[in-house]
Amino acid sequence: MDITKDLLKDAFQKLLTYSYFDKSDMVMRRRVAEFARSLSARTSEDATFENLLAVANGEKQDILEEWISKMMLCYYPKKLCRAVHDDREPITNIPSDETIVERLLIKADIPIELCILDVAWILTYGYKVDSDLYDDSCGNRLDLIANKSGVRKGNALFKKYQNQYGEWWRRGLKAANDVLKDNKNVTILNFDITNYYHSIDFDFNRFFEDYERLRPNDGIRDNSLTKVIVKIYAHYWKLAQESELEAFMGDNKGKHPLPLSLLSAHILANYYLSPLDRHIKNTYRPLYYGRYVDDCMLVATSESSALTKEEIIKDEF
Repeated sequence: MDITKDLLKDAFQKLLTYSYFDKSDMVMRRRVAEFARSLSARTSEDATFENLLAVANGEKQDILEEWISKMMLCYYPKKLCRAVHDDREPITNIPSDETIVERLLIKADIPIELCILDVAWILTYGYKVDSDLYDDSCGNRLDLIANKSGVRKGNALFKKYQNQYGEWWRRGLKAANDVLKDNKNVTILNFDITNYYHSIDFDFNRFFEDYERLRPNDGIRDNSLTKVIVKIYAHYWKLAQESELEAFMGDNKGKHPLPLSLLSAHILANYYLSPLDRHIKNTYRPLYYGRYVDDCMLVATSESSALTKEEIIKDEF
């Protein structure tokens, strides 16, 4: 797929729609709204997308470096607890003088121009990664056309999360219910991966090797847009490695985590766990194994085998 202004404009429309429905990142929503407002003048729109096209094609590196230099980490309260008075006052129904932030959700404040290029990369290469994923990996899945040869036309990028989440649970409960109807024991195991995005150690070289094994003539590694995306991730890794936030310390220090604010990170996060999906499915052959982002569900036929699988999973991790 050639990189064109039409592709970049399509990428922006999908980003605009995503930010409208996703209320978990208010910084991105505000930036997308401000960016859309700035395009109201025709001359501004033309100049903006000319610059985006040039950067996507490996030109105007000074503009790319300027955009990248504006990236920073931003923080949201993820878990609150009661405590003595603290200067931080998140909005909550717990009285503020009794509340502190016990755990932070860390996202990246990224210029919208970079987010547009990121979505354009998804439309060029990311959908192919998604098409190779395990079917019962239900979270953050792209809304692909029937033959998986691209993302559906229109403004949507991902499938509706509430439908995918419900489908994940439905499949697991159906598998368990089918066993119960035969008067057999069944156990449902649920486990998740703590600080998943922050604890990933992503390796683009390994990713390219895996991609090229399936599509050796796609030219993903040398594509100018791919090189832009790698630079964006590299700067995020620099920010994470220079940070003293707890999420990036301890066992996570020096790793290459994925930024929650980049939409391609959701696809790469699924790719990163796909070996686990294959291993559990093919080695232990449970009645059902499904994953929603970092939440895993395993349905086993008997209590004893389920407990054995639980111990095996702990050993695997």
